Amino acid sequence: MLIDIHITDEAFYCGVADGVFRSVDTGRSWTFLKDGYLTDRKIRAITAIENALFVGTDSGLYRLDSGEWKQLPVGEDKNIRALASAEHRLYVVLGEAVKSQSITISFSMHMTQITPPWLYRSTDMGDSWQALDFIADPDFSSGMSLKINALSHNSGEKANIDTQIVTSQENLMVLYSGRYYYSNDSGETWVTFSC
Repeated sequence: MLIDIHITDEAFYCGVADGVFRSVDTGRSWTFLKDGYLTDRKIRAITAIENALFVGTDSGLYRLDSGEWKQLPVGEDKNIRALASAEHRLYVVLGEAVKSQSITISFSMHMTQITPPWLYRSTDMGDSWQALDFIADPDFSSGMSLKINALSHNSGEKANIDTQIVTSQENLMVLYSGRYYYSNDSGETWVTFSC
């Protein structure tokens, strides 16, 4: 499954669920970037600032800079839900993995445990981070949702709590759990609206 493609001055990068590929000849050939850091990690998001590639996984955030991977000091064991960059700023939404379980007896019940995400910003290529409080909505409730169906249910179904970040200069929009969070000052202040 294709996650994203990013182009730097040095290479093209293609992130897929099981890893990252790099092309240094404008896409004619690709090399799989094998590394101990990304082994057994699921790729969730990629972005680039200048010639540094950032890869969000199900177990932390990594930076590829001059051919070397480094795990960054934000959410070292957390699931990266979204990742974006604008100019010199890097944004990451992280949280616990979404847990989903289906039980089928004579009826079907689907439970999804949702924990609110955390949003961080870095202005130094990921070396240090500042927490941004973007969910200040008293109507947002974390916890568990329950769906019961009378018909047979596929027990292989997984929950998909979609989180996305869109950035442009100092404008930042986060979509999480059906709500939009918007900031026009790099995440210092926020407004919330539902879709």
